[in-house]
Amino acid sequence: MKLVAGGLFQGCDLWVVTLIRGKGNVMEQLVALGCDASFLIDKPQMSHADLVNGAQLFRRCVARIAPDIVIASLPQANLVARVSLMRRRDIKLISFEHNTHLAKRAYEIAFRATSGRVDCTFADAAFTLETVFERLYRKTPAAKFVVPLVDFGPSERAPRGLAGRNAHIINAARFTDVKNQAALIEAVAILRRDGYAVRLTLYGDGPNRDAYCALAARLGVADAVEMAGFVTDWPARDADAFVLASHHEGLCIVLLEAMHAGIPVAGPILGGVRDYGSPEVMKVVPDVSAAALAQAIRDMIDDPEATRERAARAVDLVDSRYGRAATRARYCEVNAALRDMVGFPAI
Repeated sequence: MKLVAGGLFQGCDLWVVTLIRGKGNVMEQLVALGCDASFLIDKPQMSHADLVNGAQLFRRCVARIAPDIVIASLPQANLVARVSLMRRRDIKLISFEHNTHLAKRAYEIAFRATSGRVDCTFADAAFTLETVFERLYRKTPAAKFVVPLVDFGPSERAPRGLAGRNAHIINAARFTDVKNQAALIEAVAILRRDGYAVRLTLYGDGPNRDAYCALAARLGVADAVEMAGFVTDWPARDADAFVLASHHEGLCIVLLEAMHAGIPVAGPILGGVRDYGSPEVMKVVPDVSAAALAQAIRDMIDDPEATRERAARAVDLVDSRYGRAATRARYCEVNAALRDMVGFPAI
């Protein structure tokens, strides 16, 4: 939705087709932006059987719409599009990559097996582009673009500092092993044993929620750890620091959102974070163990001036590199390439 609102696909007739209906009001928001939006299967959640059924339904959808270009995003929909268009070489297929590692090994095998059908690749970061070509493609497509997934207006938040030993730490992500919130809960336990009365708010939800609640209770920090659910305005809420604990990341939009909001950040420089992360703008952790995360939080609390200075530089970086002007200039370049790909004149 941010891509459409930011001007990507301007001058194109855009249809958005999802495999399943899903939850929330995304479809209504897309229609409000002027898109034709529909779903193939009327279900809130997808099953493996829906992949097979979805491929058949998508073939019919393609025959009806007759698109010049199909852009496939997210692993399941990407695989459905690749298989459905295997014999339709008249349609250009763009694979939009957000992940360097897929959740299931079977998906990675299928991605590599079908990669020859891809005519062009979009990715959210340069590192994502390089890594997916190495891990998930048999050959590199002729056309490839880094397409920013963010479009920030000028930051209106002053860089924040940490409120002493009572610091409020946050994280926003699905509750999974890859996002590694367990290490954050363990880090809170370490810090509280050392006299730092920190508290942790985890924004999100996911399959590990019950396990994380049990872990917090077992470590005696249940009263210091809040599971807040999915909250869209979390960057504007109370926070002294955002700590990333992930084992893998793409661009990591939540880290950029925290930086843009003036929240001091800490975490590993991995995945797409390599495109913008440095010791100048974040407290870098050498690994995502509980001990390393606890030490990073401790350092941020004990040196509030350095923490505030990093946060200020991070705001400037996001405004300059991922601000509205830079992002929309990139979208104009991509729009021109899309038209050229199918022989349409520039606009």
